[in-house]
This record gives sequence, C-alpha cells and structure tokens, in this order.
Amino acid sequence: MARFYVRAALGYHDLGDYAVNVEMVTSELVSNAIAHTSARTINLELIRIDADYSPQYVKLARITRDKIESGEYERLAAIPATGLAGAYGVSIRVAYAALAILGANRYVGRVRGLKSYRVTWDARYGQTRARG
Repeated sequence: MARFYVRAALGYHDLGDYAVNVEMVTSELVSNAIAHTSARTINLELIRIDADYSPQYVKLARITRDKIESGEYERLAAIPATGLAGAYGVSIRVAYAALAILGANRYVGRVRGLKSYRVTWDARYGQTRARG
C-alpha cells in the first residue's frame, strides 16, 4: 500500500521517473519499521528538497556575478573581501575564493599593489573592457 501512495504522490508532482527507486526505498523502510517497532500505524511523508550543494565560494561568486551583470556593482567599484564576508556570513577565505573565480572570469581585477578587487565588467556592454 505504501508503494501505491508513493507512486501516486510522485506522479502528482511530476516526479514519476523516480517511482521505481523510491518504491524500493519505501518498501525497505516500511518493512524495517514493521519488523523493528510495535507501532500499529506508520506515517510516511514525502518531502522534495531542491538544494544547491555547491561550495560556499561558488555560491558567493554567482551572487556577486549577478550583481555585477545587473549593474548593481558598477564598473571600477571596489569589492572588498571583508565586505562580502560580512554581508553573506562567510569567512574571508571564502570571499577571496569567490573573488578569485570572478577574477579568472574577468568580472573583477586587482589594483596593482592592493589586495582589494575592483569590477572590470561593464554591465552596459555585457563584457570586460580594457582597463584604462
């Protein structure tokens, strides 16, 4: 009976492609619950989790990239790692790793002799322009 309900719920949520695997897992879980408890009823709840398992520095790089492309961070604006770290609750190392990714993709660059990064991407043109 549990497999029937799981199959129906997956179908309702357009997740029918997962039915065979989820039915197997459900069957095993319900069998174990019956074998190892004295409960008269067993409740089963299906939860769909849409999670991003990317590392923090990748997530922060994406967020910052989107702000650069939208023009929220204007060309030549300073983006201090300490500011990113504080704003998003991550470590300085994570912020520097995110900025390094953005630098490798030419969204930001370092000012010679300084640790800080500046936006090199020009949202008006959707590209990096030569520094001048």
